[in-house]
Amino acid sequence: MSFRSNDRRRLSHRHFKDEDARGDFRNGVAVQSTLERVSFTDSPMDAFNFTNSAFLDCTFTRCSLKLSSFNAAVLKGCRFEECDMDQASFKHASLSDCQIIGGRAEYAVFEDAEVKNVKMETQLHGADLRFGRSKYLDLTGSNLWGASIKVNCTNFADVLIDRRSLEVFIGLLSKTAGNEELTPLLEDLISEQTKGIVKRIVRTSTDEKVA
Repeated sequence: MSFRSNDRRRLSHRHFKDEDARGDFRNGVAVQSTLERVSFTDSPMDAFNFTNSAFLDCTFTRCSLKLSSFNAAVLKGCRFEECDMDQASFKHASLSDCQIIGGRAEYAVFEDAEVKNVKMETQLHGADLRFGRSKYLDLTGSNLWGASIKVNCTNFADVLIDRRSLEVFIGLLSKTAGNEELTPLLEDLISEQTKGIVKRIVRTSTDEKVA
């Protein structure tokens, strides 16, 4: 059986290999299926249910995957390029040697997902990045504003982020109360541009009194 849009509701518990899949796959279902070297190109796949499926060296190029479920899925050597993945869900998924490049994944959910050797260079605004475990995660080039993280080693140790995101984090910390003696030291670590951004978006009680 081929991975065809006409069968998009009957793709569960099957094995697909070496296919170039194109078509309208919106609201499709492929639960507990295995996909090897399957490529998806220019295909609408919104609200697709891939729960508990396995992906080996698969590619998604310019696909729309909004609200799709990869919950508890295993993805190895996969690449998402210029895809719209807003609100896609990867809860309890396992991603290794994967890339999410370009496009967007705003409000996507990676809660308790395990990631290893993963590169995310995309719009992650509002995304749930409370990973269960991460190793060699690269977030450089991603917009992390509004993203949710766990304050533990999983989200900091060996995680690559760019200077812009690091400066925003430091700027936000400089707006906390109770450690005012450290505030000037933190502000010295960030650029004037970042200071301006943080000043515009964060209003403390002190700022309001000055205004």
